[in-house]
Amino acid sequence: MQRSFCYALALAAGGCGLVFQVVWARQFVQVFGATAQAAAVVLATFLGGLALGALFLGRLADRTDRPLRLAAWFMVFSCAIAASGVAFILPVASLLDALFAGVSNFPGVRVFYQVVFATLVLLPPTMLLGGVAPALIRATVSAGDSLRPGFSKLFAIETFGGAVGALAAGFWLIAALGLHGAVWLAAGVGTAIGGMVALTSRKPATLEKPLDESRPSAASPHDVAADDRWLLAAVVMAGFAVLGMEVAWTRLLLLLLGGDTYAYTIVVSSFLLGLAGGGLIARWITVRLIRPLPVYAWLQMAAAGTSLALLALFSWLTGGVGQRWLASLEGDWGAVLGGRFALCFGILLLPSTLAGLSFPVAASHLLRRRHELGRRTGRLYAASAWGNVLGSLATGFLLIALFGLQWSIIALATMNLLAAACVVLPRARPVRSALPRASAQRR
Repeated sequence: MQRSFCYALALAAGGCGLVFQVVWARQFVQVFGATAQAAAVVLATFLGGLALGALFLGRLADRTDRPLRLAAWFMVFSCAIAASGVAFILPVASLLDALFAGVSNFPGVRVFYQVVFATLVLLPPTMLLGGVAPALIRATVSAGDSLRPGFSKLFAIETFGGAVGALAAGFWLIAALGLHGAVWLAAGVGTAIGGMVALTSRKPATLEKPLDESRPSAASPHDVAADDRWLLAAVVMAGFAVLGMEVAWTRLLLLLLGGDTYAYTIVVSSFLLGLAGGGLIARWITVRLIRPLPVYAWLQMAAAGTSLALLALFSWLTGGVGQRWLASLEGDWGAVLGGRFALCFGILLLPSTLAGLSFPVAASHLLRRRHELGRRTGRLYAASAWGNVLGSLATGFLLIALFGLQWSIIALATMNLLAAACVVLPRARPVRSALPRASAQRR
């Protein structure tokens, strides 16, 4: 029963989080007056809040014997804050504009206080949402799941919930209920699930099985700590590449699919579904891994190669093949949406699946020891989220403006290669330095 509660809470956290993000992006367009600024600020604050929550609140999971209840209360308070704040965004923004009317000739000042206002509104619920995952990981392991497949399954379920939330918000909730109604419905569902779990999960968590599922290592504690630091650096670079690729591919695919709201929703949900699929595949792969770091490096190199290959394929599609196929579906709205989704999902399937597979593989190395499971999970999620923030901002505001879409994708593929080098090259140096000593001892 506890395991089922963990999965339900993960699904709700992913779904509610994406509904909140979509609605916040729509609302802050009216605050900033520019879609690009609003989307960048909301995405950066959303991911930054998740990172801070995972980093700081994840430690609380190691200090409680009821991590599932802790995750449930995080969920309840996150939904409550999001639901209560959504109705005040536009009125407070108008009040701030009236207060700062005297500095309207200084656009930088106006953007500054708008960014501060957006951060104050979005950071509390997203931080609480970021604390859910580390607590759920510890609760799942305490319920009897093995760590590696348990982490992969939770990651896949939460990401799938995000895809469902994005699709529901983009295609149904906002159109049927409006912006406020969409948030209130999602928050109500999240609060109900979180409250039910919090009130029924009374059994203390006990770690009956050791969490170290890897073979004993002869490496020194110093080398193990160095491996962890290099892996976290690689996760930051991989997160940079993943969100940068999403931004770049979104721009490219909107040229093919059209620039309406449905097209953007299709791109985001297709990417999330690929991530979820990668997490499910990782559930069967990670239990067989003896040395996760080389596998992580190979996955990053495969992601780089796949992105470059798809770039060439996309040039062929935009040459008229894809456009002619979509034009042949005109007249049937359902067929048009299905065709756009199939085309987008087919293009993004491989890179997003490799990204979804890489994250649990990294976790299988970093979360291999029994102690401080919540803190380690929080550090892993925070590293990925910080990379996501930097990648989305750098790609949206710097790389595309300087180099264009195609060269931006090539630059992001290089980040995947750097992530692979981060986990391979530091481990190769001690081997090379040991060779002269070994030969000297033989003499």
